[in-house]
Amino acid sequence: MLSGQIHIYYPRGFRRFVIGVMPETSAEEHVTKSAEGHQVVYSNGDSEVKELYRRYKATEDTATWKFHVEVLKCAKRLIPHAASFFFFQAQNARLHSNGMTYLQEVISYIETGRCSMQPLTAFELIEDHPERETSAINGRKVKPLSISEFFGDGIVQWVSHSRGFEHLVETLYVMFGPARVEKEAELPIRTLSERKLTKGWMKISGE
Repeated sequence: MLSGQIHIYYPRGFRRFVIGVMPETSAEEHVTKSAEGHQVVYSNGDSEVKELYRRYKATEDTATWKFHVEVLKCAKRLIPHAASFFFFQAQNARLHSNGMTYLQEVISYIETGRCSMQPLTAFELIEDHPERETSAINGRKVKPLSISEFFGDGIVQWVSHSRGFEHLVETLYVMFGPARVEKEAELPIRTLSERKLTKGWMKISGE
């Protein structure tokens, strides 16, 4: 079991911060320690997000309340508090370029119901396994997400918009889903241990 501070990075560079204990990682995930001593996990994509998105695309039971509850519970697990999650990305040296642009678009969508970059467009534009760019976070500011007391953690505010539920499902897939290479049936799915031989984000010690 991993315990303490745990930073989990997903294939397009988004990360989440966990305090406490989480289950052991799979063989396809790589675990290391940062210079600050906290645990760092490089994830191959969240398995629940993968399955929910598969059902969403196949329109399997996606109109049912049961499916909606599953998605909302998954979102709550991965993004317990939206404002804190987005703020945490501001110090994320692996999130830059199109990734940061999309992050701002999601904040705009939650607040207004409008955005210029749709989730599936972002999925194709954001680089898989981005390298660290420490200089990219100097002076970086992420627009604060204003969440009213009524909306609580931001998820309710998110799905209250027209197509808000669909936007949430697709955004979870962009932020926590697998790398694009896994969409190609003819290509073997490489584990992160194999990827670290060629991917820059695994060559750099720490985070």
